[in-house]
Amino acid sequence: MPPLADLFSTSDERALEAQTQERVMMLPVSELHDFPGHPFRVRDDEEMEKLAESITQHGILMPGLVRPRAAGGYE
Repeated sequence: MPPLADLFSTSDERALEAQTQERVMMLPVSELHDFPGHPFRVRDDEEMEKLAESITQHGILMPGLVRPRAAGGYE
């Protein structure tokens, strides 16, 4: 039996909703781009060394957040 929401929406509405929902994806680094006005900068300092060591030991515990770019790829 289909979900209740499917009974009261069109296939186009369901497709649009599926595109805008958050989900976990594996992306190649080549698909990631800077965007104007980004408030964070990478600093090569002691804190960055600690972060790199933590990632080596424990892996990435919180995935990065991205959004699609009009020109393709993600920012």
